[in-house]
Amino acid sequence: MIPDRIDRGPAISFDPSTWLSEDPIWSSGSLFFLSGLTFGENVLYMIFTGARRGWSSGFSISDEKGDRMKSIFLSALSAGVIGSLTFGCAASAPEIEAVRDFHPADYMGTWYEIVRLPHYFERGLDRVSAEYSLCPDGTIRVVNRGYRAGKLKQVTGKAKLKEPGRKPLTGELRVSFFRPFYSDYRIIELAPDYSYSVVMGSDRSYLWVLSRTPKLPEARLRKILERLRTLGFEVEKLEYPVPCDTGMTP
Repeated sequence: MIPDRIDRGPAISFDPSTWLSEDPIWSSGSLFFLSGLTFGENVLYMIFTGARRGWSSGFSISDEKGDRMKSIFLSALSAGVIGSLTFGCAASAPEIEAVRDFHPADYMGTWYEIVRLPHYFERGLDRVSAEYSLCPDGTIRVVNRGYRAGKLKQVTGKAKLKEPGRKPLTGELRVSFFRPFYSDYRIIELAPDYSYSVVMGSDRSYLWVLSRTPKLPEARLRKILERLRTLGFEVEKLEYPVPCDTGMTP
């Protein structure tokens, strides 16, 4: 909701980097937050967050400039929507299919992050895990945890099957930590016993290798990385976070 009047208030610095360091959602460093979101959707989130923080603090602008402020905001909002549609279509990788005959109930529980492609929302995060649990309405509760500089970061989100009516089910989910925005969660490799999982977002720039245990056997990880290389992923850029201690929930 855009206010009709913006009262004169103390001057504040409008620095986007502040959102990244102080906003409770950004600073949580969630495992899949904004993963798979398009450029435009990221812009939209920053617009909404910036507007929220700015209005709650009070912009130092006169009443006669209120309409101009709203105009700028709506223009940026429109640009974000257009960017979302444009970049979303260009970045998708439909040729990399999700696993089939997927059983959501078997996928629930704790997963540990083994490797990942770098992104700002996980910068400096170690001992990362994700906890999935089925909800009565058929959605999935997602709790992502990790440590940055020794401090626990945690965020809770919601996931749902992308095509719940498809038979057999495929390992494609939509995950949200900031509704109404949902990001792609595509499982492209899954152990028969659900002991490890390889997940990508909407394109090849988002990738995670997950395991039921804090560490994955080197031989298995090597085979996974070899396949990922043939699929066009930049495995040389992968990050290896400090693993969770056995028997420890970060």
